[in-house]
Amino acid sequence: MLSRLVILTVVCIAALASASVSQAQQAVPIGTWVTVEKTDDGRYVGVLLSADEREVLLDSTAIGSVMIPRTLVRSILPAAGQASQQRALAAQTLPFSSRYFITTNGFPIGDDGAYILFTTFGPDFQFAPTENLSVGILTTYIGSPILGSIKATTRVSDNVNAAAGALIGWNGWIPEFIFFALPYGSLTFGSRASNVTLSTGYGYVSYDGDGGGRAMFSVAGQTHAWSKVSLMFDSIILSAGSSTGMLVFGMPGVRVATGRNSAFQVAFPFVYAENELRMVPVPTVGYFVRM
Repeated sequence: MLSRLVILTVVCIAALASASVSQAQQAVPIGTWVTVEKTDDGRYVGVLLSADEREVLLDSTAIGSVMIPRTLVRSILPAAGQASQQRALAAQTLPFSSRYFITTNGFPIGDDGAYILFTTFGPDFQFAPTENLSVGILTTYIGSPILGSIKATTRVSDNVNAAAGALIGWNGWIPEFIFFALPYGSLTFGSRASNVTLSTGYGYVSYDGDGGGRAMFSVAGQTHAWSKVSLMFDSIILSAGSSTGMLVFGMPGVRVATGRNSAFQVAFPFVYAENELRMVPVPTVGYFVRM
């Protein structure tokens, strides 16, 4: 009789504990950052997408969407006070964070290895033969002109990365000979989650024997806004020439990671020249695909 009473007491305590945990889990709002602890002491951190008596669906910062059977869930707790850390962690897993709309930064391509960026103007192929070196080919959808790119990166400190590279191009199949070269250097301050990059270079163009160049600058940056969304800004600044003034081409926009192997971006360009700001009427779009 006593043993039955002890067993009944234990069962009741377990049921109450389970109900308490279940109520606590259900109290966590959908769409918030949570930490899911499993019964095997495993842990996932991410955005809670759904939760019922059978399973928990989580947008994990480590491996993307993951479905966990409810029987393996010990607790679902809000990740309070850790929003900035979670955004930084999630951004580390976002693909293609080594570049902006046009320019690049001091981070290596890394795990992306190789990718194609389809833009409004044409495709951009990028490869990483080694960890800190990338090479690529850029062109238009008609195959002319053609540009080759190379970039080497190095880590200066925890929050500073540097890059040196060049773009070299020619006319392709168009009869008139055109040569273009742009050596550049970049310093990136911050992490892949949030950073600012300052770049400088010299652009040289030769057309049928006549050539000239201008100093070029760029200020670009990005910040990881939420989940798979990043706010972006890119720019190209041409120094004043002998007969022309300074020209600023800016591109604010947004990038959305549509998966671990793809991302979509859209920018709304503007041009500042001769003390006048003009918006470009057509947005610039791009789509990344990892090869």
